[in-house]
Amino acid sequence: MKETLIKAMTIPEAWFRAIYACVHTGHEYLVDKGEFEGQLRRELDMAIINIYQPGIRPLACQSGDIVPTSEKAIQKYFHDYLMNPDFEDEKEAAANEYKYATWIAPRWQKCCDLLANGDGGCNQATISIGESPGLDFAKPPCLRLIDMRVRYGKLHFVVYFRSWDLIAGLPQNLGGLQMLKETCLDYLNSTIWIQNKPLLEDGHIIAVSKGLHIYEHFFKIAEDYAGSKTDLKSIGIHTF
Repeated sequence: MKETLIKAMTIPEAWFRAIYACVHTGHEYLVDKGEFEGQLRRELDMAIINIYQPGIRPLACQSGDIVPTSEKAIQKYFHDYLMNPDFEDEKEAAANEYKYATWIAPRWQKCCDLLANGDGGCNQATISIGESPGLDFAKPPCLRLIDMRVRYGKLHFVVYFRSWDLIAGLPQNLGGLQMLKETCLDYLNSTIWIQNKPLLEDGHIIAVSKGLHIYEHFFKIAEDYAGSKTDLKSIGIHTF
């Protein structure tokens, strides 16, 4: 398996660099199980994306013919899908097996309390997505882990996706997760302030996936967006 490390300051910058890396170095194969079965998919074997300042606005990634989300759509995704475990109506319930909020809503404050009551020396502030007794999903959730870390005076998120649509999924996912991180940071700092400890700053999002991909129907616009190949390291992409 080839490793691809992508370093970026912002979410839109990370998105462009991930598309560039996938277009020029991705592994192409035929999907034999899952969404868009029978279609070609171009994928990075193991992607690690380190975003240093993911809170810089705009969160939404848009360029030319690729407009996967907007600031308003990210806010709605955060409130309705990451934080609210209840379906709006029967129609929404019929269209979705789950929401990520099913696991996030009951856990995020508990994770923050673990971090607030220590000095960053905790590895237990973790939300596991998709594992619950009695639940058997036809399609397992793509996001599987949100791991919180306080280090060097900042709150960081490490997230893992088992499979990840680079064009249509990553921009909204990362925007929503950054809003979740900011919510956790506000909660943490309100607790830390009472304890008379130094307040925390917003930290990195480090996203990991062994299935970051572009579908065949997006190949052309992704190739046009990425442009011709240049030295990968010069734009913050490292392959191993």
